[in-house]
Amino acid sequence: MSDEPVVSRSVGAVNLQFELTPTDMIRAHAWHFSSLWFIRLVYAVNLIAALNLGSVILRQGLRPGDIRGLLWLSFWFVGLPALIIWSGWRQYKTTKPGARSMAWSFTSEEIDVKTGLSNASLSWDALHRAVETRHALYLFTQKRLFHVLPNRALTNPALREQLRRLLKEHLGVKAKLRGTRAILLS
Repeated sequence: MSDEPVVSRSVGAVNLQFELTPTDMIRAHAWHFSSLWFIRLVYAVNLIAALNLGSVILRQGLRPGDIRGLLWLSFWFVGLPALIIWSGWRQYKTTKPGARSMAWSFTSEEIDVKTGLSNASLSWDALHRAVETRHALYLFTQKRLFHVLPNRALTNPALREQLRRLLKEHLGVKAKLRGTRAILLS
């Protein structure tokens, strides 16, 4: 498959073809990690600690004990983001090249998924939830297991809306989609 996303429309189906990229995997890892409530809480606490430490250093100067605090904060604000990027990159590199080529077909009856290595048909009941972000659509088959459909595969606005309608119809409130207001009003 080429790197260009292919979007076609057959009767009642939304068909997407795309190639997963390292950026897709890194964004998926970062999004998932940042969506966890306890990670957000830890970052909020560390941000408060960083601001407090900064004000102490400005008032009293840098002391030996402050270096430990700076090292701790550097883990959260430099080390952990680097680990997330590395994790996404590793997942991309360990995914067999044939499995990176994806073809999805959404109909009102089922979802068909094809890669260069496998084929699968999913019942709509197999989807736990769907979340649409600025960069991708994440389809969850379990609480923490999801598939990535990059938004670059959905460049046609009519097909994007058709897919949103299918997701809303089958998942209801479990579909967290951008542009949901337009779907609900129609």
